This record gives sequence, C-alpha cells and structure tokens, in this order.
Amino acid sequence: MKAGSALKVRVLRQHRPHAARLASLLGEAFDVQGAAAPTADADVLVTTHLSPDEAATTQARLIQVPGAGTEGIAWQRLPAGCLGANVYCHEIPIAEYVLHAALSHVLRAHAPLALTAWSWPSAYLHRPLRGEIHGQRMTVVGTGHIGQEIAHRARAFGMTLVGVNRSGRAAAGFDRTLPVTRLDEALPNTDVLVLCCPLDDSTRQLIDGRRLGLLPHTSLLVNVARGEVVHEQALYLALRDRTIAAAALDVWYRYPAADDQALAPSAYPFDELDNASMTAHISGWSRGLIERRYQAIARNILRLAAGERPANQMWPPSPA
Repeated sequence: MKAGSALKVRVLRQHRPHAARLASLLGEAFDVQGAAAPTADADVLVTTHLSPDEAATTQARLIQVPGAGTEGIAWQRLPAGCLGANVYCHEIPIAEYVLHAALSHVLRAHAPLALTAWSWPSAYLHRPLRGEIHGQRMTVVGTGHIGQEIAHRARAFGMTLVGVNRSGRAAAGFDRTLPVTRLDEALPNTDVLVLCCPLDDSTRQLIDGRRLGLLPHTSLLVNVARGEVVHEQALYLALRDRTIAAAALDVWYRYPAADDQALAPSAYPFDELDNASMTAHISGWSRGLIERRYQAIARNILRLAAGERPANQMWPPSPA
C-alpha cells in the first residue's frame, strides 16, 4: 500500500450489506465499500465466489472468504502473490442447529397441541412414549472446527461420538475416530449421521445410495456440509421409501442468483416428503456469527496492512 493511500476493500455480492459493519471495525484509514462485482483497483475482496475470469484479472492482494467453504473461488487462476484466507466462527450456531435436529427427531411425536376441554383428556391419557438422544450413537463426518463443536454439545446429552476424517487422527470430543476409508463400518451403528466436511473431489457424493442403505431405518441424517456430499437422487429415494427415517437438510443442490428467480433447491420434490426438514442454509446464520466473523475479517485486513500473514491462510497451499 502506498504511503497515504487507503487500502481498498470491496465486499461483494450477497455480503454487501455487511460492508458498513466492516468499515466501522476498520476505521477511516480504509476504503470499504459493497460492490456487485470485483473492481480492478481493489486490494481486498471479501467474497465466497470468484469466477475464473474474475480471478485471472483481479489485482487484489487478499481474497478473504467470509466463511469456511472455499470451493466457490477459482484459486488456480489467481495471479502470483495473491493470498487467500477463510474464516470460521460459525461452529457455535451450526452445532446448535444439529442438536436441535436430533432433539426434534426424538420429540416429533410430542409436537405442541392446542389443549382444550375436549382434546386435553385424550392427549393426556393416551400420550405416546418418545425416544431420547441420551445413549444414541452419532457419527460425524468432518472433525474440524464444526465437528468438534457438535461433539462437545452432543456429549453433554450423553451421546456416543464417532468422528470420521481423512486420516483417522484423534479429534477432541470424540470417543473414537475412523479414517473415511472405514466409514462403512460406522454406518450400521449410527442413529444420527452428521455431515460437516468440506466439499471436494473426495467428498462429492460420499454418501450414495449404497451407504444410505447401510444406515439403520430409524436413523436421522443431518447435512450442514454441502448438498453434493450426498447423492441427490439417492437421498430423495431413501427418504421417500423410508430407507432412513428422516433428514434435516440445510444445504442444497441449486442456489439462486436473485430473490425474484424461480428456482427449487433440488431437482427432486423434497418438499413433498413429511420426513424431510428443509431449511434455507441457515444453520450458521446468527447475529453472534456475524459479529465474530467480521471482527475476524477486520483483524485479517489489519494484518495484511501491517505486512503480516493473514490468519487461516489457505492460498497458496502450503508445501506438503
């Protein structure tokens, strides 16, 4: 940055509403603006998506992803010297979402009722027994920030935790961990399968029809990773045919570019299934998340301005 010039920070696309928040955190020494697309003179781009053409023509020194998932950036097309970093901070609300899904699954027979003089006697005298998550077995695919936060909370409910990652390395909060090559061993003994792994070539359609068939028919699947981690058609059929009991789905196969666009989240009618809980990618979307996330982004931009390495730098990749 030239002496006396303001570092230009552009907050792109759907993240534009948070430009003012970031500007207040950074102060007047930084030029922070929201933008619909990358600008040629930007020093920092805060974005979850950068096309190959946009990446190839940017002059930015830092691509700051305002989240954990980085698959939307064409990293290989960035010019030499451009750094990339992501940010976490969303593991708390995502873990709460997962536990809410698990609790809702066992409490589904006890949905709130309008108790009147006519309904109360029958509702009380014939109330059904429900399940408990205490003692249930949860398998978590992905044992990073999110997976460990889920394990921490699930353990408080008395659940047994199995973590699955690439190497099988131990992770905090889990009773045991397995490499992904042994995932099939865990599935038949799983009451709740949680997906919170990154999406890449090794995890795309990791959960296919065969693996869904290994789960108990009473099991719950919770996907807070990416839609494509689960085979789309196989998931629909497994729910429709009751191969598994239910699914809580917060991530999808199609995403809109604008709110006036008519677009279903999947090619299959999950909305017609009574055992599919559908949410609009909100598992990590909380007020606390936004506060923590933009504070972390501001710290990274300050580090860049000071000539320091940004936290959570993931581009260029470290040598093996």
